[in-house]
Amino acid sequence: RFVMIDFVVAGFTAVASLRKEIERMGGLALHGHRAMHAAYDRVPYHGVDYRVISKWARMAGMDHIHVGTGVGKLEGNRIELAERLEILREQKSKIVNNMRFVQSWGKLKPVFPVASGGLHPGHIPVLIDIFGKEAIFAFGGGVHGHPRGSRAGAAAVRDAIEGVMAGKSLDQIARSSKNLKEALEIWSEIKF
Repeated sequence: RFVMIDFVVAGFTAVASLRKEIERMGGLALHGHRAMHAAYDRVPYHGVDYRVISKWARMAGMDHIHVGTGVGKLEGNRIELAERLEILREQKSKIVNNMRFVQSWGKLKPVFPVASGGLHPGHIPVLIDIFGKEAIFAFGGGVHGHPRGSRAGAAAVRDAIEGVMAGKSLDQIARSSKNLKEALEIWSEIKF
């Protein structure tokens, strides 16, 4: 059970207030969608870097937030993604590229990063390489666009994740997963 808030649009005071309210109600997870973030963090001459936005989200009590993908249709430079992941997950941030002070998060809990946008089962090895096992991957069209429907698409994603986690390649997994084989045939040409 979740509550979703567009944290950039609503503002972090609203996020903190919502966190307090949902804790009072029994503690739902707080999912942060980042609608309109590009107005702040993609403009090269002004704005707020997404690493700072990630810190604000953690301080305000988010449980998980969208961070970019590194693949798929959304932006996400791998170095910047790694820095965002560290800010959200680690107890103590390190200095990277002279961009941060060493910082302890004290009792503030970590935040799950979310990758979404243009993802399909063929992206899973790269997603796990970038994000590791402690992340949320949201597949929309990459599930629902399967030629045999959403169940087959979800099974393809599940087979791919389980196989990659077991150290297998997608080709190896697809030999025993009709759902994944069909998904890879459809989306093999889609590269971002």
